[in-house]
Amino acid sequence: MLRYSLVLLAMVGIILANSATALVSAIFLAGLYMVLPMVKNSEKLLYGIGLVVLGFALVVPYIDIGQLATLVGRDPGLTGRGDIWRHGMTFMAERPFMGYGYYGFFDQDIFSPVWKLWEQFEYFLTPHFHNSGLDIVISLGIIGLGLYLFIMMGSFVLLHNRTVPLAVRTVLFLVLLLFIITSAFDFTLLKHNHFATFFLFYTFFLARKKCDYED
Repeated sequence: MLRYSLVLLAMVGIILANSATALVSAIFLAGLYMVLPMVKNSEKLLYGIGLVVLGFALVVPYIDIGQLATLVGRDPGLTGRGDIWRHGMTFMAERPFMGYGYYGFFDQDIFSPVWKLWEQFEYFLTPHFHNSGLDIVISLGIIGLGLYLFIMMGSFVLLHNRTVPLAVRTVLFLVLLLFIITSAFDFTLLKHNHFATFFLFYTFFLARKKCDYED
Protein backbone atom coordinates (compact mmCIF):
# COMPACT_ATOMS: atom_id res chain seq x y z
CA MET A 1 0.00 0.00 0.00
CA LEU A 2 2.85 2.37 0.78
CA ARG A 3 4.33 1.75 -2.68
CA TYR A 4 1.13 2.80 -4.45
CA SER A 5 0.63 5.82 -2.15
CA LEU A 6 4.12 7.12 -2.89
CA VAL A 7 3.68 6.64 -6.63
CA LEU A 8 0.35 8.51 -6.51
CA LEU A 9 1.92 11.35 -4.52
CA ALA A 10 4.76 11.62 -7.02
CA MET A 11 2.28 11.73 -9.91
CA VAL A 12 0.37 14.61 -8.28
CA GLY A 13 3.61 16.56 -7.86
CA ILE A 14 4.61 15.99 -11.48
CA ILE A 15 1.20 17.06 -12.79
CA LEU A 16 1.44 20.28 -10.78
CA ALA A 17 4.92 20.88 -12.22
CA ASN A 18 3.37 21.01 -15.73
CA SER A 19 6.22 19.10 -17.37
CA ALA A 20 5.06 16.91 -20.26
CA THR A 21 8.32 14.95 -20.30
CA ALA A 22 8.14 14.26 -16.58
CA LEU A 23 4.46 13.30 -16.78
CA VAL A 24 4.92 10.82 -19.63
CA SER A 25 8.02 9.41 -17.96
CA ALA A 26 6.26 9.01 -14.65
CA ILE A 27 3.28 7.21 -16.17
CA PHE A 28 5.54 4.90 -18.13
CA LEU A 29 7.97 4.10 -15.31
CA ALA A 30 5.31 3.83 -12.61
CA GLY A 31 3.36 1.40 -14.76
CA LEU A 32 6.50 -0.59 -15.43
CA TYR A 33 7.32 -0.67 -11.73
CA MET A 34 3.86 -2.06 -10.96
CA VAL A 35 4.00 -4.92 -13.46
CA LEU A 36 7.62 -6.00 -12.97
CA PRO A 37 6.85 -8.29 -9.99
CA MET A 38 4.58 -10.29 -12.32
CA VAL A 39 7.19 -10.69 -15.06
CA LYS A 40 9.72 -13.49 -15.27
CA ASN A 41 13.27 -12.51 -16.27
CA SER A 42 12.50 -8.87 -15.44
CA GLU A 43 16.19 -8.00 -15.84
CA LYS A 44 16.09 -8.93 -19.54
CA LEU A 45 12.90 -6.94 -20.04
CA LEU A 46 14.38 -3.87 -18.35
CA TYR A 47 17.61 -4.20 -20.32
CA GLY A 48 15.69 -4.25 -23.61
CA ILE A 49 13.57 -1.26 -22.57
CA GLY A 50 16.73 0.56 -21.53
CA LEU A 51 18.26 0.09 -24.97
CA VAL A 52 15.11 1.38 -26.68
CA VAL A 53 14.89 4.43 -24.38
CA LEU A 54 18.58 5.21 -24.84
CA GLY A 55 18.26 4.89 -28.61
CA PHE A 56 15.28 7.26 -28.61
CA ALA A 57 17.11 9.80 -26.44
CA LEU A 58 20.02 9.84 -28.88
CA VAL A 59 18.07 10.09 -32.15
CA VAL A 60 15.25 12.43 -31.13
CA PRO A 61 17.00 15.60 -32.45
CA TYR A 62 17.21 14.01 -35.90
CA ILE A 63 13.55 12.96 -36.25
CA ASP A 64 10.33 14.95 -36.34
CA ILE A 65 8.21 14.19 -33.27
CA GLY A 66 6.28 17.46 -33.35
CA GLN A 67 2.97 15.74 -34.01
CA LEU A 68 3.50 13.45 -31.04
CA ALA A 69 4.06 16.52 -28.87
CA THR A 70 0.68 17.93 -29.87
CA LEU A 71 -0.97 14.80 -28.45
CA VAL A 72 0.06 15.91 -24.95
CA GLY A 73 -0.84 19.53 -25.57
CA ARG A 74 2.64 20.81 -26.35
CA ASP A 75 4.12 23.00 -29.07
CA PRO A 76 5.03 20.95 -32.19
CA GLY A 77 8.35 22.81 -32.22
CA LEU A 78 9.04 21.47 -28.72
CA THR A 79 9.33 24.99 -27.27
CA GLY A 80 12.04 25.99 -29.72
CA ARG A 81 14.07 22.80 -29.44
CA GLY A 82 13.48 21.98 -33.09
CA ASP A 83 15.33 25.12 -34.19
CA ILE A 84 18.09 24.62 -31.62
CA TRP A 85 18.62 21.01 -32.74
CA ARG A 86 18.71 22.01 -36.40
CA HIS A 87 21.46 24.56 -35.76
CA GLY A 88 23.25 22.09 -33.51
CA MET A 89 23.55 19.55 -36.30
CA THR A 90 25.22 22.20 -38.45
CA PHE A 91 27.87 22.83 -35.80
CA MET A 92 28.26 19.09 -35.20
CA ALA A 93 29.14 18.59 -38.86
CA GLU A 94 31.97 21.14 -38.59
CA ARG A 95 33.90 19.12 -35.97
CA PRO A 96 32.44 15.61 -35.99
CA PHE A 97 35.30 13.64 -34.42
CA MET A 98 36.75 15.68 -31.53
CA GLY A 99 34.14 18.41 -31.08
CA TYR A 100 34.78 21.86 -29.62
CA GLY A 101 36.00 20.62 -26.24
CA TYR A 102 34.04 20.02 -23.06
CA TYR A 103 32.00 23.20 -22.50
CA GLY A 104 34.14 24.78 -25.21
CA PHE A 105 31.27 25.63 -27.52
CA PHE A 106 29.44 27.79 -24.96
CA ASP A 107 32.53 29.69 -23.86
CA GLN A 108 31.56 33.38 -24.11
CA ASP A 109 34.88 34.51 -25.52
CA ILE A 110 34.37 36.89 -28.46
CA PHE A 111 35.70 34.24 -30.85
CA SER A 112 33.48 31.48 -29.45
CA PRO A 113 31.20 29.69 -31.96
CA VAL A 114 28.29 30.17 -29.55
CA TRP A 115 27.74 33.69 -30.89
CA LYS A 116 26.93 32.24 -34.31
CA LEU A 117 24.22 30.18 -32.63
CA TRP A 118 22.84 32.97 -30.45
CA GLU A 119 22.51 35.41 -33.34
CA GLN A 120 19.82 33.06 -34.72
CA PHE A 121 17.56 33.74 -31.72
CA GLU A 122 16.20 37.14 -30.76
CA TYR A 123 14.88 36.57 -27.24
CA PHE A 124 16.58 33.44 -25.89
CA LEU A 125 20.28 32.64 -25.51
CA THR A 126 20.20 28.89 -25.04
CA PRO A 127 22.84 27.60 -22.57
CA HIS A 128 23.05 24.19 -24.29
CA PHE A 129 21.45 22.17 -27.10
CA HIS A 130 18.72 20.57 -24.96
CA ASN A 131 19.74 17.01 -25.75
CA SER A 132 22.55 15.23 -23.93
CA GLY A 133 23.59 13.17 -26.95
CA LEU A 134 23.82 16.21 -29.22
CA ASP A 135 25.60 18.24 -26.55
CA ILE A 136 28.14 15.46 -26.07
CA VAL A 137 28.84 15.13 -29.80
CA ILE A 138 29.30 18.89 -30.21
CA SER A 139 31.55 19.08 -27.15
CA LEU A 140 33.50 15.83 -27.46
CA GLY A 141 32.74 14.56 -30.94
CA ILE A 142 31.95 11.01 -32.00
CA ILE A 143 34.79 9.79 -29.79
CA GLY A 144 33.14 11.37 -26.75
CA LEU A 145 29.79 9.87 -27.71
CA GLY A 146 31.45 6.46 -27.86
CA LEU A 147 32.79 6.93 -24.32
CA TYR A 148 29.34 8.03 -23.19
CA LEU A 149 27.81 4.84 -24.60
CA PHE A 150 30.54 2.78 -22.92
CA ILE A 151 29.64 4.31 -19.54
CA MET A 152 25.93 3.86 -20.21
CA MET A 153 26.28 0.21 -21.22
CA GLY A 154 28.48 -0.33 -18.18
CA SER A 155 25.69 1.07 -16.01
CA PHE A 156 23.16 -1.28 -17.60
CA VAL A 157 25.27 -4.19 -16.30
CA LEU A 158 23.90 -3.34 -12.87
CA LEU A 159 20.79 -5.33 -13.78
CA HIS A 160 22.84 -8.53 -13.89
CA ASN A 161 24.97 -7.94 -10.79
CA ARG A 162 23.40 -10.39 -8.36
CA THR A 163 25.55 -9.15 -5.51
CA VAL A 164 23.11 -6.21 -5.40
CA PRO A 165 19.59 -7.10 -4.17
CA LEU A 166 17.04 -7.35 -6.98
CA ALA A 167 14.75 -4.69 -5.51
CA VAL A 168 17.65 -2.25 -5.21
CA ARG A 169 18.99 -2.69 -8.72
CA THR A 170 15.47 -2.52 -10.17
CA VAL A 171 14.70 0.84 -8.54
CA LEU A 172 18.14 2.24 -9.44
CA PHE A 173 17.73 1.20 -13.04
CA LEU A 174 14.28 2.77 -13.27
CA VAL A 175 15.68 6.03 -11.90
CA LEU A 176 18.46 5.84 -14.49
CA LEU A 177 15.81 5.33 -17.18
CA LEU A 178 14.08 8.48 -15.95
CA PHE A 179 17.29 10.47 -16.40
CA ILE A 180 17.84 8.97 -19.86
CA ILE A 181 14.34 10.04 -20.90
CA THR A 182 14.91 13.58 -19.63
CA SER A 183 18.26 13.65 -21.45
CA ALA A 184 16.31 13.48 -24.73
CA PHE A 185 15.02 17.02 -24.16
CA ASP A 186 17.64 18.56 -21.89
CA PHE A 187 21.36 18.46 -21.17
CA THR A 188 21.52 16.38 -17.99
CA LEU A 189 23.79 13.37 -18.46
CA LEU A 190 27.51 14.27 -18.52
CA LYS A 191 26.58 17.83 -17.55
CA HIS A 192 29.10 19.24 -15.10
CA ASN A 193 28.11 19.00 -11.43
CA HIS A 194 24.63 17.66 -12.21
CA PHE A 195 22.86 15.03 -10.08
CA ALA A 196 21.96 12.91 -13.11
CA THR A 197 25.64 12.66 -14.03
CA PHE A 198 26.58 11.67 -10.47
CA PHE A 199 23.85 9.03 -10.54
CA LEU A 200 25.04 7.64 -13.87
CA PHE A 201 28.56 7.14 -12.54
CA TYR A 202 27.20 5.74 -9.27
CA THR A 203 25.34 3.01 -11.15
CA PHE A 204 28.38 2.45 -13.38
CA PHE A 205 30.63 1.72 -10.38
CA LEU A 206 27.93 -0.10 -8.42
CA ALA A 207 27.52 -2.48 -11.36
CA ARG A 208 31.05 -3.69 -10.57
CA LYS A 209 30.49 -4.03 -6.83
CA LYS A 210 31.25 -7.43 -5.29
CA CYS A 211 30.12 -8.55 -1.86
CA ASP A 212 28.92 -11.63 0.02
CA TYR A 213 25.23 -11.12 -0.87
CA GLU A 214 23.77 -12.93 -3.87
CA ASP A 215 20.05 -13.38 -4.59
